[in-house]
Amino acid sequence: MLKRDPMVKWDDVCHPQHKGGLGTRPLRDMNKALQAKWLWRFAKEDNILWKNIAKVKYDVDRFGW
Repeated sequence: MLKRDPMVKWDDVCHPQHKGGLGTRPLRDMNKALQAKWLWRFAKEDNILWKNIAKVKYDVDRFGW
């Protein structure tokens, strides 16, 4: 497998389409937004299977999250 340099910088890909980019959102920003969404859901939702599994697996009590 050959290792090559990227042909286009990621910053250029993330530019809006009308500026010559692909209109892709920056992955770091999207990751932070999704983490915040799941943290909010963990705090607000009760009796959800995925939350109960996470609480047992990571030993999280009610106020320790």
